[in-house]
Amino acid sequence: MKAAKCYSSCPTPTTLTRAVNTDSVDRTGPRDGAPPLNIALCILAKNEEACLREILPRLPSPGPAAGYDSIWGLDGHSTDATASLFEERGIEVIQQTEPYRTGAMRDAIDHIDCDAFIFFSPDGNEEAADIPKFRRLLEDGVDLAIASRFLPGGVNEEDVNVLRWRKWASSGFTLAANALFKQTGPYVTDTSNGLRAITKDAAKKLELEVENFTAEFQMTIQALKMGLRIEEFPTAEGHRIAGDTTAPSIATGLSFVRCLLREFTRPRVKVALVGNDEN
Repeated sequence: MKAAKCYSSCPTPTTLTRAVNTDSVDRTGPRDGAPPLNIALCILAKNEEACLREILPRLPSPGPAAGYDSIWGLDGHSTDATASLFEERGIEVIQQTEPYRTGAMRDAIDHIDCDAFIFFSPDGNEEAADIPKFRRLLEDGVDLAIASRFLPGGVNEEDVNVLRWRKWASSGFTLAANALFKQTGPYVTDTSNGLRAITKDAAKKLELEVENFTAEFQMTIQALKMGLRIEEFPTAEGHRIAGDTTAPSIATGLSFVRCLLREFTRPRVKVALVGNDEN
């Protein structure tokens, strides 16, 4: 596949000053005096026509206030009007070359020319109004920013239930990820929420495997293992606008267990703290 070109009136992509080599990722902290990051909003969708009809009108045009400089549709070969709805709004569409959310993320990382990515699902679970919050964190030197359902002020859609099986399972896997892999920084409260942003420098170091359900969980684990700077802010999880979830609880849980086991046996990546006085 040819590298996709930026569609929109976004500024010429900038280059981060952080040096990255084949076995390390640096953390330089705030980017004082550096030009604004070129941030791409990546909408991950497959057969989400009904959801897109409601969500797309809520998204402002690219620009400083929006929190992103271009919008991209990552389409998992939808059989409905998903791709057409993107195109009607002038949104560049990338047809996935690999399946699942992992495939969409890998295609975005490989083909979009930008400094950072915001990953967003249009099904209604993720709060579009939170998207602008990522820019400040990214430009302050954060490598991975996550909208957390479990921080104080956050809301999980199961919070109204007496039995919160999915929330408890997610919290359990998050506890395991922190206990096994965290190198530095605060406890990460939500390792699997889809609404997140990552710099391209950091994303290029990921080794995401093409398996269903685990894209965000594996991304967070690998960021923890590399000692990347991770920060979160609270978000409210909404209800799906239309259709049914494609992530059944048992299958998702088994995928998470396999992911934990694989990452436990995978070598850790050395992190170079360039420009940090701690060393």
